[in-house]
Amino acid sequence: MTTAPLPQTAAKGTVLNFSLTPPEIGQLVDTLIARGKKIQDDVAAQTNPTFESVIVPLAMRENNQGADYSVATFLQNVSTDKEIRDASTAAEEKLD
Repeated sequence: MTTAPLPQTAAKGTVLNFSLTPPEIGQLVDTLIARGKKIQDDVAAQTNPTFESVIVPLAMRENNQGADYSVATFLQNVSTDKEIRDASTAAEEKLD
């Protein structure tokens, strides 16, 4: 089963996305981790670190990925589907 690529953000504006499937939750988590590692690697590679080259990218990551983190992890508390709750719980464990 193939899933469509996730949009830039899984959040629907400021509203949680309740339509994610377990595979999409897993894909979202993998994307969040990969993006985070990329930013951390870029920051660690700075030869002349500045506020703009270190703090700004880390703060932007935290701000931009916060909504997707919430989308992936909140569903464990509210979904009526056990598979989605389990996937969301696993997502939180993997992200932590």
